[in-house]
Amino acid sequence: MNTNNKYLKNYLEVLFNKPLNEIKKADLDLVRSVSLEGDYDENNNYRIDLRDISMLPNIDTLFISNAFLVIDDIKILIENNIKKLSLLNCTIDNEDNFCLIKELETLELINCFNDSFDFLKNMERLNKLSIINPINKAPININDINNTIKELVLERCNIINFQSIENKNSIISLDILWSDLDTDILPFINKIDSLKELCTNDNIDLINLKSDIIVKRDHIADIFDEELRL
Repeated sequence: MNTNNKYLKNYLEVLFNKPLNEIKKADLDLVRSVSLEGDYDENNNYRIDLRDISMLPNIDTLFISNAFLVIDDIKILIENNIKKLSLLNCTIDNEDNFCLIKELETLELINCFNDSFDFLKNMERLNKLSIINPINKAPININDINNTIKELVLERCNIINFQSIENKNSIISLDILWSDLDTDILPFINKIDSLKELCTNDNIDLINLKSDIIVKRDHIADIFDEELRL
């Protein structure tokens, strides 16, 4: 294969442990995920180079770090049927364009800057959403998150209308560690029959939480030092 995308080239050469000119189509057919990092463009913005990811016919997962994403980047994600998108230290230009990615099932935003989270109301296929430490702390309205979400991580976020969590009838795992909440959580958490795992900080009283919910006091994605059954 051949590509002018140096980050894709480096990723594939490390993945297959051979130079690019020895990587065959059969190899590319095996690739399901790619990790890429932004770099300065001519305007001194950190941009992501998504050229040639269409050469990976089975890619469905993309990890992007340190980049400024624009509509052209979103269009490439749509064209390649990306289902899982993880952004680290990124800025999104007009985040409403996210809702154009109709096939997106998993979205992770870690240390990212965006003006609002209104786009969530149009992301009907999401079954996993993770927002950790958004830079500008725009409010996240639980009403805007689809009711079929299964895994929800909102760490160090500004959460509003939390009471609507009781309508998320498919949610299995909920992480609200160190987030600002506009209400007590217990009356609404206890109404969710599907919930099996809850992660929250120590200062929230869970003494009357349903006994079948596992409580964790650290990031759900990490190895836990503490696991309590109340």
